[in-house]
Amino acid sequence: DLTEQRLAVREEVLKTKYDKCIRSYEKMSFLHNIYYLNISIRYKKALKALKIGAFDIDYACDDARKVIKEDNKSYQLIFLDAFTPVKCPCLWSVDFFKLLYQRLDDNGRILTYSNSAQVRNAFQAAGFYVGKIFNERAGKFTGTIAVKNSSFIYYPLSEYDLSLMKTRTGIFYRDENLNALNEAIIERHKIEVENSPLISSSKFIKEYRKEHQNVCLFTHLRAHETKANLVCR
Repeated sequence: DLTEQRLAVREEVLKTKYDKCIRSYEKMSFLHNIYYLNISIRYKKALKALKIGAFDIDYACDDARKVIKEDNKSYQLIFLDAFTPVKCPCLWSVDFFKLLYQRLDDNGRILTYSNSAQVRNAFQAAGFYVGKIFNERAGKFTGTIAVKNSSFIYYPLSEYDLSLMKTRTGIFYRDENLNALNEAIIERHKIEVENSPLISSSKFIKEYRKEHQNVCLFTHLRAHETKANLVCR
């Protein structure tokens, strides 16, 4: 398969370049920012933050896929706060979610900021029950929850959400061996989307809005007709 061969060669080239670019100071800079924003008393907002000193933190500065594969612990709560899928697809693939499923406690929860149809579809394909997170203060939905126990879903996905997951925008990233580079994952996903027979999200949204506008109009006309009949009587 020429496509697979092309991806394999591209991945090897990119990995070589990637390995040469990684420097320890980049990791240290990242950790410094976490410290500055959440712990250091020099940053005024950190004074109102959670007191991290009350927790025993065991962190790992490595590829999350590798760390979790080698970790046999069971987790009750996982915060998925990786960079956006288009930048860091390796932590949003259906295969990574399957790994998280294995590590999540039966009554555990995965919370993420993403409202993406692609992410929700990947969670569902990995075996999770998927719902929405509602922020009462903001008065809107602000994320996604994935669980093994459906009783933890307080705000289920709507008909619109589920339908959007069945469009091209719902096609998720794949990383079977959990070691591919982001560029290779993105390239493979691009090819899959281009060759997909699924409807585009833009076309679906247009048709959905048109259909529901017609339903609303019909409902309005029926209500107006009923009111007119009452007046005539």
